[in-house]
Amino acid sequence: MTESKIPKGINVCDVWKAKGRHEGKRWLWRVRDSVRRTYVREAWGDYDQGLDWAKGKLAKLAAGVETSNTSLVADVGKAYVASLANRGCTQRHQDQVKQVVDAMAKAGAGDMKALLFPDRVEAWLSTLTGKRHWAKKAKPASPRLKNKFLVIAKALVGYAIDRRLLTHDPLAILKPWAAPRAAKEVFTIPELRDLLATDMEADRWFLFAALGIYTGCRASEIAAMRWSMVDWTANVLRLPADLPGNKAKRHRKIPLQPELAAILRPLAKVGVAIIVPDKVANMSPANVTHGFHDYCGRCGITAGSRGPHALRHTVAALLTAQGMSPFLAMDYLGHSSASVAKDYAASAQEFVRDVATWGGERFYLRDEAPKTKRSKIGR
Repeated sequence: MTESKIPKGINVCDVWKAKGRHEGKRWLWRVRDSVRRTYVREAWGDYDQGLDWAKGKLAKLAAGVETSNTSLVADVGKAYVASLANRGCTQRHQDQVKQVVDAMAKAGAGDMKALLFPDRVEAWLSTLTGKRHWAKKAKPASPRLKNKFLVIAKALVGYAIDRRLLTHDPLAILKPWAAPRAAKEVFTIPELRDLLATDMEADRWFLFAALGIYTGCRASEIAAMRWSMVDWTANVLRLPADLPGNKAKRHRKIPLQPELAAILRPLAKVGVAIIVPDKVANMSPANVTHGFHDYCGRCGITAGSRGPHALRHTVAALLTAQGMSPFLAMDYLGHSSASVAKDYAASAQEFVRDVATWGGERFYLRDEAPKTKRSKIGR
């Protein structure tokens, strides 16, 4: 056998002398350990036996079987969480990593070097369930949640590779779950105008609906809004990072729509902290949904399965129809990633014609939209 047929990472040479005395011709095989950056050596009297040993050793080193000092998910996860804390990551993200580490260990995916490690991770994600804090029963997790946990698991493996505990990514074969981008449930323009046509003094849900229509905030964010967050000089609504419901946990600055400013200015009173009435602000999420449905009924609208969150979907679709980029919509609505904002593209098609004359990012739901002049080409 010629040396050209020897796999890459294996070296061989003759050994004529060992310990100062002649022992006959032997072969010294060296296998490269890329993690420890050294060679594993062993001498063999038979060339073919030495080659078989070298190939087997190279395969084990490439798979990380004989390389990592520790490959347990619990040990690596503990070090990874400590690294995240040192880098200033949020406590929420650290808790999510701990949740993934504990769930992987319980699902039998506790050893990264195990041959079935990727299969067990995939099986765990396939049977993953999610439950809202107000829901009674858990439901199968959405593809978005599965992909989120898969990203955390791959980040954990990447940390082990960077620390030279593994030589390869065992989760590289796992592909993200395909999330169908169906059109979100939204309110039509006439329905939005009906929600804003009620006398604001007569119905305590008017302010709640108006804030949801013009800001796209979550119901919990609307319930916690205070008058001190309204900057009348800059015409913006400043939401702090610690506002209840602010999942992004970062300061947000939402432009104050002129129509919303016209609604809020007469209602701003000295000594009143919360914008919406106290009875609405102190309701549970389930009661907020019921109260909003009753308000839709009083406005002559059949809400069906559309709750207060459908107003958020509607605002995102309106902004997308007006040409706002997903990254700006992400900051406007407080999404964690731009991919979430892209999900509203399908719903935005319903509003393209309605917002064609609006221009910019202003909503014309109570005022009349300006009329655009027809170009000479279109005549």
